Amino acid sequence: TLRKLNSGDIFGIEKYFAGSAREHRAGLQSSDERDALYEALNAFTARLCVHGRLRALALTVLDEFVSNALYNAPVDASGAKRFGDLHRATPVTLGGDERVEVRFCADGRRLGLSVVDPFGSLKMESLRGTLVRGLRRGAQRWDRDTGGAGLGFFCAFESLSHLVVNVEPGRRTELIGILTLRDTYREFLVSGKSLNMFTVPATSASSTAEVES
Repeated sequence: TLRKLNSGDIFGIEKYFAGSAREHRAGLQSSDERDALYEALNAFTARLCVHGRLRALALTVLDEFVSNALYNAPVDASGAKRFGDLHRATPVTLGGDERVEVRFCADGRRLGLSVVDPFGSLKMESLRGTLVRGLRRGAQRWDRDTGGAGLGFFCAFESLSHLVVNVEPGRRTELIGILTLRDTYREFLVSGKSLNMFTVPATSASSTAEVES
C-alpha cells in the first residue's frame, strides 16, 4: 500500500504476488466470451489443486468482475451507462479499443483475480454504499436479475479474503480479488477480510494516489 501511495502507480495484480507466481492472461470484448474465460479459470485452479468450494467462490468473483466491466463500466460521451439496465444474459459487445484485460495469479498460498476495464466509471461512493447496504440488509434482499452492481459486489466481497479497487476516473478501473488458500473451507470462512480502494486523479497518472481501507 505504501509503495502504491508513494509512486502513484496503483494498477497491477503483480504488486500482490512475487515474480515466481503462476499467471494466466486473457482478454474479452463480448459477453459471448465469458464461458471460455470461466473454463480457463476452472482449468487454472484445477492444476493448482485448489479446494472445490474455493474454486466456486473464485468463479463467482470473476463473474461479478467481468459483468461489471461489460455491463456497468461502459459509458457514453455524456457519462451515461450504455448497458447498465440490461439483464446480464443479454449479449453485449464492446468497441475495438475497449478490450477488457483479465489476469489470474497464484503462488501456492493465495489465488488472485484481476479485471481491468478502460472506462474508469466506477464511483467509490457508490461502491461504499453498496457494501454498507449489503452488510446491513443481507444478500437475500437484493434483486439478482436487475442491472447494477448491488448484490454482485457484495457477494464478491463476501467471497474474498482481500478486495482491491483501483480507479483512474474516466480512464480505467481495476478490480482485484485475492483468496487465501486454506487447508479447509471452514478455515477460509473464519479468516479475516480486508478492502482497499485507491484513486488516481484523471488529470495526472503520476499524482499521489488516495487510499481508503
